[in-house]
Amino acid sequence: MRFLTVEEEKQILALLRHWGREITAQAVEALIDTGCRPGELLVGRTKGLPIKWSEVSKSAGGTAPDVNDPATGTARAVISLMRTKTKSKGQRVLPLTDRAKAAFLASRERGESRPFGGLTTDTASEHVRQAAEHLGLDDVVLYTMRHTCASRLVQRGADLRRIMHWMGHTNISTTLRYAKLTPTDIFKLETLLR
Repeated sequence: MRFLTVEEEKQILALLRHWGREITAQAVEALIDTGCRPGELLVGRTKGLPIKWSEVSKSAGGTAPDVNDPATGTARAVISLMRTKTKSKGQRVLPLTDRAKAAFLASRERGESRPFGGLTTDTASEHVRQAAEHLGLDDVVLYTMRHTCASRLVQRGADLRRIMHWMGHTNISTTLRYAKLTPTDIFKLETLLR
């Protein structure tokens, strides 16, 4: 499972923006920062519908309430995914990074009827494929953004059970498939033995 390095991510986003594909760049940022499946945020060919404004909190341009962060006591922007692949798990609430929040707000400011408007998974996939090909990046597809989120959470020390919940997996073995280490991460682990 391929994931993006921070440098590869920067290159793809810069190229998308250079080509005038700002909405795709914003969707890619939101996908990386939330770990959502592309079909959870964008219009696709699957039976499910992408996120609605009623599932996005007010401070990110939606109509849902923000959620109080118990650690800080402040209201935070979130998305509440109601229709997920794993229906048995029900709603999945994900906090938004400043960058993901800005992507949702930009979509709202454009007056789009749903987040990221009419951007389809097919169009976003084609844009990402073209950018990756132009940059000489192998095996990069739109779904790579989901892999990137999960891998970064692991690399930054997040607990696997929490990652499982964040990603909406029903089985820990699925989460373990995403648990990738970069070559330099092995050296970070070695320091724990000293």
